Amino acid sequence: MELLVLSLYKSRYVKPICTGVIGAAAFALTSMSSFAATPKPLGLPSQESFPNSLADLIEHVSTAVVNIKVVTGGAAAGRPTEDATEGQGSGFIVTSDGKVVTNYHVIEGGDKITVDFANGEEFAAKLVGTDQETDLAVLQIQTDRTFDYVEFYHGDKVRVGDWVLAIGNPFGIGQSSSVGIISAIGRERVESGSFVDYMQTDATVNRGNSGGPLF
Repeated sequence: MELLVLSLYKSRYVKPICTGVIGAAAFALTSMSSFAATPKPLGLPSQESFPNSLADLIEHVSTAVVNIKVVTGGAAAGRPTEDATEGQGSGFIVTSDGKVVTNYHVIEGGDKITVDFANGEEFAAKLVGTDQETDLAVLQIQTDRTFDYVEFYHGDKVRVGDWVLAIGNPFGIGQSSSVGIISAIGRERVESGSFVDYMQTDATVNRGNSGGPLF
């Protein structure tokens, strides 16, 4: 299953701006009218491009999406239990041996990391890699068993308007899904002198969705 990992931002509607000299524009249109082809109304694309349901996709990929719990301080750091703080987010498995990708800010400063599955299974995890500039982290689930996993999409066919599916664990109440479209591509942000290429989507995300995948 091809997967996109995108930064999730709310899209904003921007009204088109029309400028120009009305008289000159009218003259140009009148002069060129005999050469221009007669405009035709734009038709709608085939309805086959609009899915009736995403149930099959959700069922197919959801076993690779996990909830991540992080404990900072307390017994995990050799300090009194009352000093502990907890946080959570989402992630997704990218290798059969249990490597998990999530956002760096989800696990930042954590002393104990746990990966929970929708079926109730729970495993300890170890931080094995980070990239703070792109807010990414890689975890390794501490077990010998194998897992369902998804792969990153490396193609260049993503277009504005494509349907996308976000899966995560908002508010810690359990796995849930939301749907949107690609709102924009090629967004750039400068951090530490580097350029990071982002895509934008209007898929609804809530607290706890951080680190989850976009399909």
